[in-house]
Amino acid sequence: MSNHTTRMVLGALVASVLFAAVAGCSSTGGSSNSGSVTLNFLHTKNADPTWAKAISAFEKANPGVTIKETETSFDDLNSQIQARLSVKDDTIDVYTVDGPRLANSAAQGFLADLSSYKSDIVSQTGSSAADSVTYAGKQYAFPQWTSTNLMFYNKSVLKAAGVADPSADPASRQTWEDIVANGKKAQAAGTKYAVGFEQVDRYYQLQPLFESAGGGSGLTGKGNLTPAITTPEWEKTASWYGNLFSSGLSPRGIPVEQMPDQFTSGNIAYFVGGPWNYPAFAKSGVDFGVAPFPYFDGGKKVTTSTSWTVGVSAFSAHKDIAEKFAKYITLDPKGANLVYPEGLPIQKDSLTSYLADLTAKGGRDADLAGIIKYEVANTGVARPTSVGYVDFETTMNKAFADIRNGTDAKTSLDGASTQLTTQFARYK
Repeated sequence: MSNHTTRMVLGALVASVLFAAVAGCSSTGGSSNSGSVTLNFLHTKNADPTWAKAISAFEKANPGVTIKETETSFDDLNSQIQARLSVKDDTIDVYTVDGPRLANSAAQGFLADLSSYKSDIVSQTGSSAADSVTYAGKQYAFPQWTSTNLMFYNKSVLKAAGVADPSADPASRQTWEDIVANGKKAQAAGTKYAVGFEQVDRYYQLQPLFESAGGGSGLTGKGNLTPAITTPEWEKTASWYGNLFSSGLSPRGIPVEQMPDQFTSGNIAYFVGGPWNYPAFAKSGVDFGVAPFPYFDGGKKVTTSTSWTVGVSAFSAHKDIAEKFAKYITLDPKGANLVYPEGLPIQKDSLTSYLADLTAKGGRDADLAGIIKYEVANTGVARPTSVGYVDFETTMNKAFADIRNGTDAKTSLDGASTQLTTQFARYK
C-alpha cells in the first residue's frame, strides 16, 4: 500500500541517518571507555516515563552500564527495525516488539533466541504468555504486558429504560443477544445508540466475536498462512456486526479516537473497550458500571489478550547484558514493579499488586479488578502467530470498515480472502 511504502522509505532514511550518527560515536553501541557499556533501548513513545525507574535501578545495580533510550512512533519503530536490522545494525540492543509482529521479526533473524529463559517466562507470566513470544518452537522475547477488554454500561440510561444493570461476575456474563435486546430498549427510551465498540474496525477488539461464534481466528494451516474467513461462522458473525450499524444500533462515521467521548456524553448504552478507558470515564462524571465482555448464546466466552513484548537484537554487541536488562524489566519482580504499565502488568507479582490496589478501593474498582483477574486467567485469546500477520490485520481492518459502512459481509470477506491468499504466497 502506498502509505505503508512511504513510511517504510522514510523509516529507512531516518534509520540510515541514525546509524551514521551512532556509528560516528561507536561501532559497537558501547562507550569509548572499555570498562563501561551503553545499551541502546528502542521503543515507542509513551505518555509517561514508562521505564525510567526500572532503568535507574538497573544501572545502579550494574555499575558501568548505561541504558540509552530512543523513543519513536509505532509506525517508525517498525520501519526502523526493518531498515536497520536488515543490514545487521548493531546499534540497537533491546527493543519493544508488538506481539503479533514478533513472528515476522524472528523469521527475518532480527531477534535473539531466548529459549533458555522459557521456564522463567512460564513461571513469571504463564504458559499462554510464553506462547505469545514463541515462533517455530523457540522464544524470541520477554512478555511485558497483557490486555483485555470489557463492557462499560451507562447506569442512568439503563435505569431510564427499565433495564437491570448487568452483573460484574464473569460467571453471569450477558450474551450479545441480551445486549442487543436491552440496547434497543435504551434507544426506545431516548438514548442515541445501543452499542458502541471503541475499536470499531480493528481485528484486536473484534476477534472475540468470531472466536465466540466458533469461527476461530481467521487463519489456519501451516504457519497460519491460509485465510479461513469465508466460513459460515465468519460470514454470519460479520453480517451480525454489519447489521449493528445498518440498523442504527451502533454509530457510523465516528473514528476510534472519538468513540469514548460518545460514551461519556451519554450517547451509548453499552460500550466495549479496554480498561485504559476507566480513569477517564471515572473523571468524566458519567454514571457507569463495568461488566465482562459478552458472548454469543451457545458460544465460547472469549476476550482479547496479549500486548507488547521486549526483545534483544540478534546483532547486539552486548547480548549478555542486553538479555539481563530485558529480563529485569519484564520478568524480575523488582524490575517489573518499577515499570509504569502501558497495558496490564503480566509479571505475576506486578499483576497481583495492581489488582490488589484496585480491590482495596472497593465498589466499581473492585468489580474491574475481579473481571480483569478472571479474564486474564481464563478467557484471553492471543492474536494468531504468523509471519503474515501484518498483512492479515491490515486487510481485515479494511474489510471490517467496509462492512461497517454498508458493504455486504460475504462480498467483503471473499475479497479479503482472495487478497490474503495472494499476499501470503510470498511467505510460502
